[in-house]
Amino acid sequence: MKVLLVYPSHFPGGRGVAFPMPPLSVLHLAGMAREAGHDVDLLEPSAYGRETGTPDRLNQRLSDVDLLALSCTSITWGEGLRFISQVRTLRPELPIVIGGVHASRYDAHLLSHGWVDFVVRGEGERGWLELLARLQKGPGASFDDVPGLSMRDGKGGVARQPDPELLTDDELGRLALPAYDLVPEDTYAILPFESSRGCPFNCAFCSIIHQRGWRAAGSDQVFDRLARIVDTYGDRFTSKTVCLVDDCFTADAGHVQRICQSLGRSGLGRSLMIEARVTDLLKEGVLDSLLQIELAEIQIGVECGYDEGLHRLRKGLRVSQIRDCAARLQAAGIAGCVMYSLILGLPWETEEHCRRTLELGAELSQRWGGVVNFSWWIPLPSFLWDHREDYDISIGDDMYDQPAWAENPRTFWATHPLLSPESVTALRQSANVHRRSGARLFGI
Repeated sequence: MKVLLVYPSHFPGGRGVAFPMPPLSVLHLAGMAREAGHDVDLLEPSAYGRETGTPDRLNQRLSDVDLLALSCTSITWGEGLRFISQVRTLRPELPIVIGGVHASRYDAHLLSHGWVDFVVRGEGERGWLELLARLQKGPGASFDDVPGLSMRDGKGGVARQPDPELLTDDELGRLALPAYDLVPEDTYAILPFESSRGCPFNCAFCSIIHQRGWRAAGSDQVFDRLARIVDTYGDRFTSKTVCLVDDCFTADAGHVQRICQSLGRSGLGRSLMIEARVTDLLKEGVLDSLLQIELAEIQIGVECGYDEGLHRLRKGLRVSQIRDCAARLQAAGIAGCVMYSLILGLPWETEEHCRRTLELGAELSQRWGGVVNFSWWIPLPSFLWDHREDYDISIGDDMYDQPAWAENPRTFWATHPLLSPESVTALRQSANVHRRSGARLFGI
């Protein structure tokens, strides 16, 4: 069966465009499908705009496809819907399946409008190959026991199979290798790789599927897979950097120690980008382990600059711990590769709340040498979004159906009820004052 995997993108593609990193999710699914004997094609972000720009070009790409499979986030779903509309015009009979965080949450919405035929919820590896096998059988095949599958029931409703069980540690280490060979050469800078999945926490703003569900592949499996991937595909990427896309790489001190020991001895010739939690970096041995590897970047989710907000976000840390962590990173000599992420405009925040977060960010950079990236709160599906009416936010879930909804000024003001244009301008002016004093602040 010929499968076209698509990851929609807002960005124009083309040779020579330096995209940061290809989406590992579709590379995983492509590798699995190909290992099972299917013919797989990939429409990834760097080629997406070029290949979907005209009906003739897209029709040619779809000519021999038996199944269209999309992976979308809530940010990219609006563009995905636009793409699906194009496909339905050209190939109305082509079955369409979608997976990812957004589809897993809004499966009934997507199916009831007839936009897609199947939704694979949760970790797609459980139901993906089984769905392909049933479709290959042709008309009359039963889909009743495909894990995590949602589809229309023929009566105006949605039939859902039980949620898939989480992949185990061992299963994560034995997945088919991602199809890195489908990534065009010299187009992406960073090679993505996964050593663990999920997160032990449940932050109120976070939209990842598996909160409180952290698992990790064995350290030997991780090292062997990464060494093989770097050796075989590393030259396809324009930098010598590997990004561990783990939701929370530092969740387990033993995992960090074993991985870093293996990588520190390996001589892979690659630097690593990781995400880390403040409280994890304060655990005994974690920072010492990270010092054994070449670090390109440590991204640390601080998110908020005052204890009340950290509590409401369920971050499980205090401002004093953030400062302690920053001081330790500076003392260890790696502050130059640290990027702190902070959020402005949480739904309860006034200008004064935002200013407290801005001030902490400036302190982290000026006093301890880190780079700080600010993001305005984006209303992704989460605990906060589910409780948006508590903050007088009345916009509906169909907001996500619009292409580029997150860049729409009307969306911004509708989801930041206590901010005004004047307050945003004042915050940006304050950020500029800190920049002139040496703070490395981005995003505001």
